[in-house]
Amino acid sequence: MKLNKSINFPCVRILNRGFLKKLLLVNILTFWSWVSFAAESSSTESYLPYYKYTQTITASSDLDDKNYVMDPFIMPVSSTEMLIGYKRGYAHLTDKEAVTEILRFNPVTERIVGRTALRRPGIIFQNGEFAKFPNGDIACFIDMQEAGPEDGKPETARKAATLEGGLTAGGVLKSRAIRLGVLEFRSSDGGRTWVDRGKLGLVDGVEYGYVFEAITENKTTWLLVMRFTNLPGGKPVDPQRPHAGSVDVIRSDDNGQTWKLVRNITEECGGISINESSFMRYQDGFIIAARGYDNRQWLIRTDGNFRLVKKVDITAANFFIHSYVGRPRIFERDGGYYLIGRNWDKPPFDRGSVLGYDQKESREPGTTPMKLSFFRFDPDSFAITKHVILDNAEEENVIDGYYAVPYWQERRERMYFNAIIYKRPISRNPDIVRLEFDWEEIR
Repeated sequence: MKLNKSINFPCVRILNRGFLKKLLLVNILTFWSWVSFAAESSSTESYLPYYKYTQTITASSDLDDKNYVMDPFIMPVSSTEMLIGYKRGYAHLTDKEAVTEILRFNPVTERIVGRTALRRPGIIFQNGEFAKFPNGDIACFIDMQEAGPEDGKPETARKAATLEGGLTAGGVLKSRAIRLGVLEFRSSDGGRTWVDRGKLGLVDGVEYGYVFEAITENKTTWLLVMRFTNLPGGKPVDPQRPHAGSVDVIRSDDNGQTWKLVRNITEECGGISINESSFMRYQDGFIIAARGYDNRQWLIRTDGNFRLVKKVDITAANFFIHSYVGRPRIFERDGGYYLIGRNWDKPPFDRGSVLGYDQKESREPGTTPMKLSFFRFDPDSFAITKHVILDNAEEENVIDGYYAVPYWQERRERMYFNAIIYKRPISRNPDIVRLEFDWEEIR
């Protein structure tokens, strides 16, 4: 279903011939200016898909404890098995404890065939990401956190946790997340068993807190990672975000035994304040999608050594992107280049409500809750050529969600695009959900 912007022309009563000539000239000029505007605005198509299927993978209502599930990430293992990992805790963040649950999922039968959990007592396993090394080992990198009070008081002076944040089985601390460093679990049997290998450790004097994505080619694995100022080597980038450091690329040529810094992407791009990012190969270089702390979304092209070639603020360039694209993922398929993530196609409504504090019961006219958007872009100009709203076109009050990860599955000789997401409507906890679309329709 194609969405078109309508153009309305005012009705005017004609009084005399002289006035008619002037009015005719004005209307001709106005008409052509509107045509020019319409051509520019309609150069990007916006669609609602006709076909959409939804499957709940993990329902929070089925869980007696740790029933806040979020931040999915995946790793294909074979044609009949993939790993789906996600956080399972008590809140979006700063909960008392959380584990990383990993499902073995058959994408053909659409059934769960195995389940395990990675944990350390009393630690929040927040954001996870898989990486597959050249030797076939699969790593699960985990952003370890603890809840630290904003007022700086020690643990003994901290107030008791509250039950704000929805139907949680545990407490939510009004505090900030403190990074403890990236932890690595490793599997050599396709994700059936896992070994806690400890922290990723120092990389050229830096301890990283968050792994965004991995690329493996031949004998090399690159990781897109982030520094934090409380960890060794972390330096502040944005005075409004004193805990956040730079986004970097590191690489390993020995299956993750050792790592070295390739490039500080934040510095390379002129000190832009960014966090959640995704990257992919493009010709002899790379393309990076980076979420800005200043509510902007960047597309960045680099050479093979991650030297800057081009960067574009796509929020400023597109009327249907009003902020950052949350937890973006970029990828290529069938010759097209795509970006998927949380989006606001109108001014955002209540963006800071994911922790459950001071949620608004009604929204102002002209604003919107979060949606899941799918963008096709030109890899050279970074122009967005198609925009598909995959979820929440009806503007339900979704207050936490998406972190979409894509995969494709053929069925009955037709290809389907799938996105594993999490989604939380107001007053409920999130579920892990699979969305399915006709690939030929949305591509």
